[in-house]
Amino acid sequence: MSDLLSEFRQALADQHQVSRWVIGYSGGLDSTVLLVLAARLFPPASLHALHIHHQLQPQADAWADHCEAICNQLGVSCTVIRVQPEGSSENAAREARYQAFTQWLTPGDCLLLGHHAGDQSETLLYRLIRGAGVNGLAGIPVRRTLGKALLLRPLLQFSRSQLEGWARDQGLNWIEDPSNQLEHYDRNFLRHQVLDPLRERWSHLDHRFAETAQMMVEARDLLEQLARQDLLLLQSEAGALDLVALKQLAESRQHNLLRYWVGESGYLLNRKDLLAIRRQFLESKEDAQPQMRLGRALLRRYRQHLFLLQGESVSQPTADSASVRIALDRAMTLELRGGELEVVPGDYADQADLADETMPQLSILYRSGGEVLCPLGKGFSVSLKQLFQDAGVPPWLRQEWPLLMLDNQIAAVPGICNTELLADYPGLNFIWRPFSLSGRAFFVSL
Repeated sequence: MSDLLSEFRQALADQHQVSRWVIGYSGGLDSTVLLVLAARLFPPASLHALHIHHQLQPQADAWADHCEAICNQLGVSCTVIRVQPEGSSENAAREARYQAFTQWLTPGDCLLLGHHAGDQSETLLYRLIRGAGVNGLAGIPVRRTLGKALLLRPLLQFSRSQLEGWARDQGLNWIEDPSNQLEHYDRNFLRHQVLDPLRERWSHLDHRFAETAQMMVEARDLLEQLARQDLLLLQSEAGALDLVALKQLAESRQHNLLRYWVGESGYLLNRKDLLAIRRQFLESKEDAQPQMRLGRALLRRYRQHLFLLQGESVSQPTADSASVRIALDRAMTLELRGGELEVVPGDYADQADLADETMPQLSILYRSGGEVLCPLGKGFSVSLKQLFQDAGVPPWLRQEWPLLMLDNQIAAVPGICNTELLADYPGLNFIWRPFSLSGRAFFVSL
């Protein structure tokens, strides 16, 4: 085979921003090759090995000792991190491992992992069996961010046999995990019962799978570009999707946009989800108020717009009022129930004849129902309910919308209007950013 060290050096040549190389070191063949290559390429001061102790097998302590001993021989500092996976499955161990990596890494770090071409083939086949689409069949990425750091897999182009041949030539010692032979694990079954026989017949199988993964990466990138273009056209100022415009797209394009839009929240839509969204939000009666839970997020519809609510936006208000008082002569930003309130004072704030004690102070109250107010410049009173409807504020936001009170009367509805009570304070502005609208202060156009 070609000089592995040279190709390893070339794979990392453009990573000039990295201040520390962190090796995910299990002690197995792949990570041992990775560690030795890194130790030969970089000075010891820029290297650190991380061994994740899963506490799942009797030999785990001995494996940790082995890793520390090898690192000591190479002059590489090593940290052993004990984790407690939620179960004994491959996925539980992986989740615990990556969580530990994410918590430990700092900005400027680059985590190197020893995945090889055989791992890529296993991933593609496993995801194909589970019904993955283009995104899933893009396989294991060569690089991605992980928390505050960068993750790279510089050995992904090499087969396991290539790595093992190099390791034996170098006289390296590594751990053979006996659980890798247990075929009740899905990946082990695929490796031994499916992929190994296929490789005997088609020796270039891993290379072909890698080519397929690369084509899927390109297809995914094109689909994401199309989704971003559609999102620019269909997304309102509030971050919602215009359902009338969405219905004009071909069904495949609708699904592509929805996958991308919802995917930004961390939830991956499957075929069943897409059919449910179509049935509940695109095909139901216009006066219906459907909801659909997607992990920690929630889909809701209002005035033919589809909203994706996340985190605190999904919860209901828990308090009736706030004791915060707002002085009108200074700028401030307040975290309130359900969002963030920014106060922008007018020109009067700089006038010397307006002392702090002469300025009125506003308190904060939340809606109870039946409120009436006189918007500044209107000349007549209207109900708060009507104002919300005119502004296109979705119903689920109205109960946690702050009202600024002066002497038990509404002085302002942030983001919507001031009232006649603030007529003497031109330029005063209150900007309300609900959590559920991702910090936006504008709503559905009428």
